[in-house]
Amino acid sequence: MDKELRKQMTPIFEQIGATVQSSQQMEFAIGFSLTMLKQLHSTMFTDAEFDGSMDLFSQKTLGRLIGEYKKHINLDNNAIDALKLTLDERNYIIHKFFNENLESMVTVKGREAALNRLREARNNIHPGFVVLDSIVKSLMETSDMDVNEILSEAKSSIEV
Repeated sequence: MDKELRKQMTPIFEQIGATVQSSQQMEFAIGFSLTMLKQLHSTMFTDAEFDGSMDLFSQKTLGRLIGEYKKHINLDNNAIDALKLTLDERNYIIHKFFNENLESMVTVKGREAALNRLREARNNIHPGFVVLDSIVKSLMETSDMDVNEILSEAKSSIEV
C-alpha cells in the first residue's frame, strides 16, 4: 500500500480498531456484571470462583452474552433495542464491512463514504455501551464498590 493510500485508509482502520476495542469492553462489562450477580447471590464466592466465572464468560460471543444478560437482568425495550442495534452494527463492521465496501473503497469518494458508514455504526453502538455502563455502575454500587475511586485509580495508572 503506498503512502497516500495508507494515509487515506488510516481513519478507516482507526474506526474499526475503536469498534473492536468497544466490543471487547462491552463483552467484559457483561461478563463482569453476570459474575457480580453470581457473587451477590452467593454466601461464599472466592476469588478463584470469580476468575473462573470471568473466564467462562470471556469465551462467549457478544451475541450470546447479550442473550445471557437478558435472562438475568430486567431490561426495558429501549435497552434491548439499543443492545440489539449495538450487536448488529458491531457484527456488520467485524463480519461484513470490508466485503461490502471493497469495490467502493478504490476511490477517494468511496473511502469517504465507507468512513462515514463506520462513524454512523459507532454512533449506533454508543447507546448499547451506555446501557451496559449504567448496569455495571449500579451493580458496583450495590456491591459497595466506590465507582469514582476505581475510575480514579484506573485513570492514574495509565501511562501517557
